[in-house]
Parts: sequence; structure tokens; C-alpha cells
Amino acid sequence: MTPFSESKSVQLYEVSFIDSWFLCLNPIKRLLLRFMRKSSYGAKDALQRHIVYSFGDHYYVRKELKILNLLTG
Repeated sequence: MTPFSESKSVQLYEVSFIDSWFLCLNPIKRLLLRFMRKSSYGAKDALQRHIVYSFGDHYYVRKELKILNLLTG
């Protein structure tokens, strides 16, 4: 039995929901994405990693996931 990190068929999806109106402003968003892309390249996992960022109001998504506290990470 092999661990997930050694499996070729396992993919990791990370979704970051960014609700802050300030971080959704276009110049700030571009700067933030550039910084986050640079930091994600350093990860050397065997897993296929996909990182997605979603900007805006995600109240209904958080409600379905029962994450109503905005300070929850």
C-alpha cells in the first residue's frame, strides 16, 4: 500500500475564498496573485497540486459548508 504522496492518480485541489473588499480591488488582487503564485512554486510534492483563488462574496458557499465565521481559516 502506497501513501497518497507517492500515488500518481491522486490530485490535490486547494480553493481559497477571498471575501475582503479591499483584496478584491484590481491592483491589490493582481499584486496578491503574483505573490501567491511565486510562493506556491516552492512546494515539491509528488501530488498533482491545483490552487484556485476566488474573489468576491462567498456567503452561500460558506453557508452550505457551515463556515459562517469569517475568521475561520
